[in-house]
Order: sequence, then structure tokens, then C-alpha cells
Amino acid sequence: MSIDLNSLSAEELEAVLNGPALTPPSGVTPNFNSPPNRSTMANGVYGFCFALGSLFVFARAYGLWRSSKRAHISDYMTLVSYGLYAGFMTVILCQVHIGYFVHQWDFRLKDVSKLFYLFHVATNVWAATIMLIKATILVDWLHIFVPVGTRNYFWWISIFLISLDLLFYSAAIIAINLTCKPHAKLYDPLVEGTCSDSRAIDITSSVINFLIDLAILILPQRVIWGLRMSFQKRLGVSAVFVVGFMACFAAGFRLAVTINYSKSQDLTYSFCTVGIWVVVETTCGLIVLCTPAIPLALHELGIQNLVAITKSWSRLTTTKRSNTKMSNQGSRISNPYNEISGTCPAKPYSSDSHKPLELHRGDRYSNHGGAPFGADLSDTAILRTTHVGVTTEDYGPDSIPMSPQHPWNQRVE
Repeated sequence: MSIDLNSLSAEELEAVLNGPALTPPSGVTPNFNSPPNRSTMANGVYGFCFALGSLFVFARAYGLWRSSKRAHISDYMTLVSYGLYAGFMTVILCQVHIGYFVHQWDFRLKDVSKLFYLFHVATNVWAATIMLIKATILVDWLHIFVPVGTRNYFWWISIFLISLDLLFYSAAIIAINLTCKPHAKLYDPLVEGTCSDSRAIDITSSVINFLIDLAILILPQRVIWGLRMSFQKRLGVSAVFVVGFMACFAAGFRLAVTINYSKSQDLTYSFCTVGIWVVVETTCGLIVLCTPAIPLALHELGIQNLVAITKSWSRLTTTKRSNTKMSNQGSRISNPYNEISGTCPAKPYSSDSHKPLELHRGDRYSNHGGAPFGADLSDTAILRTTHVGVTTEDYGPDSIPMSPQHPWNQRVE
């Protein structure tokens, strides 16, 4: 809407500023005081998404803190991503006193620039947020799926997607802010200036955004289905990424509503439709980022084997687990907080079938989940192997004061 304010008299200018920001359809009367809206629905969606995204981030941070694991770069990137996400949601929720899904003709022209400014800030913050979330997901998956120093197809594709993600969204932010001259023309229709057509930028960014989401979803599937696990376990691990389908689903709908938004004159209403799907997509991205750390958080909370999916994913991502289940004919260690340490001196035996066993102080086996790891790990993959070199000295039968007739001296196969 372009108006030559200098050509208007004082009365005409007052009438224009207090008039509707958009000419209403035939037969529709503008309602400036109590316009129809869908604010209750929008507030519910935004509040739920914000709470859910925050819960997953806090769960990841809690698991890392309780486990005393050294933080990876992706953990720091997650915190920054959440900071941007919280800022984005704050800008979105600032609209609560204005209203969501309000038609533009129900706004006075002098008031609409405030809403457009919120739209502009939200767009910029969202672009930075989704850029960092996607980059962090890929960095985190490199940490999980690719051994240090390996340069396989997964590594190269991830690096390509990270570069594309950073370059594309950075360029999009710059392009958005250079659309109008002067810059204030972007959000204030009363400012004199010129603007280029931004519809191509909106649609192109939505298409590339959807393709990046799809690539991130597909990328780890080959690795997951190539694991030496049963079909059910691979299915369980793969199902963790079901939220990735939701992100792609939201990105697809965002593309559809962005096309409608680019053709619409009723920007205050159509932008809210785009905003709903943008918030859903961004929240799903944050959940995808934090999901691999959820088994660790559940373990630290003492919630084990909650669901088969959690159990399977925990086996994939946990790198330092030990089975401390020890049994014999006369007794069994049942304390969930078992620790074997110290040095047990080896004693000579008269037969080669009885080998001395030495436990070094460096070999520690402990668990912290309230139940022994050995409770249900019979079908897991090999997580750790220990090679023990044994030297025996046979002094002959006469030199041994007692024979290994006790149960604890029996050979364990």
C-alpha cells in the first residue's frame, strides 16, 4: 500500500490513518475494536510447542550434567540454538495483545506497522534459529555415526549439507533485509520508498528449506539399517526419527501456505498461517536435535527400558557400558551398585585348566541406574572387549597345599 501523504490535507490524512489498512471485501465492515480472530488456537499451539521444545532441551542438558560426560561442540550449539528459539518464540508471543489471524482490514492503517515490524523481526530470528538447529543436528550426527578421523560418504554429505545450510540462510537473511529502500519500508507502509518483489525469495527459501529437512531425515537411515541388529531393533532405532517426518510434514505445509501468502494481500492473516507451520517445524527440529540424548537422561533419572525404542537407541549411543553380573554355584552378587576394583593376587595351581586371574585397579565396572546393567543385556552387541595376557607357573602337584575343589575355583567357560 503506497500513499502520497504529502498530497493529503490534514482531514484526509487523519481519515486515511484511522481507516482500514486494507480495503475490505464487498459487504464486509471493518471491526477495529473486537475483530474476529483465532488467538486461542494460536496461543495453544505456540505455548505447547514452546513447552515441548524446552522440555527436550532441558532433558538433554540434564542427562549431560548428571552423567559427567565431557561436553561436545554440538552441546554448546544446542544451547545457542535454544536461546535463539526462545527469542523467536518470545517475538511470536508478543503478538498476543494484538491478536492472531486478524484480517488486515480490521487494523487501522496507523497501527499495522507495529504488527509488520514483529513479522519482520520474527522472520530474521527464525532464519538464524533454523539455520543453527539444522547445522547442530548434522554436527551431532557426525559425532554419533562417524568415528574420529573417518571421511566416509556420511561425513562428506553432512559437511555439504552444513555448508549449504549456513550459506543459504545467511544469504536469505541478507536478501530479506535488502528488499526495500529505505529499510523501514519493509514494515511501515507509510514510509516513502521502493520495494522489490520478495515472492521469489519466499518461495525459493521454502523449497530449499523443505529439501534440507528431507535430506537430514534420509541421511542416517542407511547407517541405522546397516547396524548388526535384529530387524526389530533397527526398526526401534529408526523410529526415533519419526519426529523427523513431522518436521518434513510441517515444512511441506509451510511451503504450501507460503505460496498462498505470496499471492495474498491480507498479510496479517496469511502470515499467521505461515507462522503456525514455521513454529511446528522449528520445534520438531529442536526435538530431533535432542532425541539422541533422551536415553541418557532417562537412565540418569532411573527410568530404564521405558520403551523398546529408547532401549534400542541407548544401545547405539552409549559407548561405555559394562556388564557386572557375576555368579557362581554358591552365591550371586545382586547389589545394583557393584564395583570391582583393587588387585587380587594370583595363586599358582597345579593344572592348566585353572588359570590365575588378576584384576587391575584400572578395570572398574559400575552402574548408576538403580539396576545392574546385566539385567537384560543378553542380546546386545559387543560394547567392550578386554584382552588379558596370562602367565602360569606349574610347581607340580606336591607343591600345592590344596586342590581346587571349591566351587569358586571351578573354571568358567
